[in-house]
Amino acid sequence: MATPAKRGRPRSFDPDEVIKAAMKVFWRKGYRGASYADLTEATGLNKPSLYAAFGDKDQLFAAAMRAYQAHYIDRVSTFLTTQPDLWTALESFFDTLIDYVLGVGEDRQNATGCLMANSGVEVDAFGKDALTAFQDARTASLERFRSRLTEAVKAGQLAEQTDVETLSQYLDGQSIALAVLARTGAPREGLSKVIHLAIETVKQEKTPHTL
Repeated sequence: MATPAKRGRPRSFDPDEVIKAAMKVFWRKGYRGASYADLTEATGLNKPSLYAAFGDKDQLFAAAMRAYQAHYIDRVSTFLTTQPDLWTALESFFDTLIDYVLGVGEDRQNATGCLMANSGVEVDAFGKDALTAFQDARTASLERFRSRLTEAVKAGQLAEQTDVETLSQYLDGQSIALAVLARTGAPREGLSKVIHLAIETVKQEKTPHTL
């Protein structure tokens, strides 16, 4: 009688926790700066195990970017959709975003700024999977502002002739600016002033333009 084949060892780790640990490494050190030594130390897995479970570094970064999107950006963005008043929504969104980019409220392990903004200067080093995940995250970020501003026009909170596309890009750019400034050590007070000015700029679209 043939001896039954031995089953492979079951996974003894939580994939979500491994991806989260890898995400924080990429967040702190960037795509290029994150070595396999960094990733294995943070995740507690050796290199062969990382390869077997998540693929290469490019695929692991893609998984980390998707986790970042779900764990951080999607949660912050709920403030844009849960407040009926546009101005309250923008203030709540950016105030919460400032906490995130400064690393307030959770153990970020010195991971300041934003993973998307921090890694945006490294797209030339990305492989296919990392680039796709990054582009998907950027597209989703812009679409959130586009959708919220479109609703505000329909609700009469912005003028009908508001250039929603340009204004969405402007607000999205302010989000990136916050992350970069936080990464360089800017204080909360300074970041709050930047956003106050940005929201005041958007408020200029409340009334129809006159010739």
